[in-house]
Amino acid sequence: MNHCANAGFLVGATRELPTDTTDFQWGSRLPSVGCNRLRCSVCGALVHQQPGWLVNRDQVQFGTLEYQSRIDEMYERQAWSELPWMRPYDAYRVYVCHCGFVTEDNELAIGLSTAGGPGDGTIPWRCDGHDEVSLPFVIDGVTFADGKAVLAAARKALGGWQPAAVAQETYGTWVNRLHGRLKGTELAPRIERLTVEALRDPDPRMREGALRFLTTHRNPDGFREAATLALDGATDPVEAVQNALIDAVARIYEYEVLDEPRLRDWARMNALKSGVRPTVIEALAERDSQWLRDSAEAIVRANPQEAGFVLKSVFNAFGAGGYTPFELAARLARIPGDSHEHMRADARRWLRGVNRDGVIKILDTLSGSAN
Repeated sequence: MNHCANAGFLVGATRELPTDTTDFQWGSRLPSVGCNRLRCSVCGALVHQQPGWLVNRDQVQFGTLEYQSRIDEMYERQAWSELPWMRPYDAYRVYVCHCGFVTEDNELAIGLSTAGGPGDGTIPWRCDGHDEVSLPFVIDGVTFADGKAVLAAARKALGGWQPAAVAQETYGTWVNRLHGRLKGTELAPRIERLTVEALRDPDPRMREGALRFLTTHRNPDGFREAATLALDGATDPVEAVQNALIDAVARIYEYEVLDEPRLRDWARMNALKSGVRPTVIEALAERDSQWLRDSAEAIVRANPQEAGFVLKSVFNAFGAGGYTPFELAARLARIPGDSHEHMRADARRWLRGVNRDGVIKILDTLSGSAN
């Protein structure tokens, strides 16, 4: 049985809440979807929900005599239009059990949240589990009768194909979605093996798709194969694939999913090259922050356009300890080829308050001196 990440998500009326009870929120799924099998740990009831409604809270107040009877009516009745304390509201979805209700207009990870409503306590709801899919099944309008058809579709999806019923590009590739829906079945590890094989496929679309899969799904064999490719030093002839390889291996290093000490030196070497990928800087900020701070000027000399991103990354790594970005900002701003206007835009985007204002003031002063 599969369980939604973060105990399940509550979602607003404009967000997806699957009707298929085997569909669920796996950890890397984007955008997040609502859980359709929430159960209350207090009253034991499965949670009911309806989109397009809002509760008049002045008529359903926790602690009043009529509160429980109105909550029970909400739970037991489908026709909320007949309840005087309910009103239509397109953006909201109302969830209710016998203990209380919660309204949501965007998304709320239950395991990370509190109710902020009646009783104002931690939401006592949790994903009650979702059965694994079984053959035959339908995903996004495609019917799969056997495992052979599933693997054939997975291979096509690694190359960029997705069903016509999917309105927008799937995060990663559509094989990410297919694999997520197959979690807990014997087909999921077969897709993982297919992904490892695709890393050395002659078709660059397959190689790129496999690497994009690795950034969102745990696949130890795939992690080892991608790291081997990167550490061997071979450069993929297709730029998009080479960038995807660097991004995937940077994430592998950042999240410590592979015991490979050489990845630190690999990340350092890539940071000092022209055209550094932001994922490499982010990985170093997480895993090797002192080296990143000490090497910031060298990185920016090779990549002047990344001065603001490097500054932000160093500040994020050390800011909690009282570090301020001003001295480093002044040094980076003096590197030839660095655009002060670009650094200003990055400061406004990534820094806040006195840190943002102080960096902009330094850039204004240096720009005035240059003029």
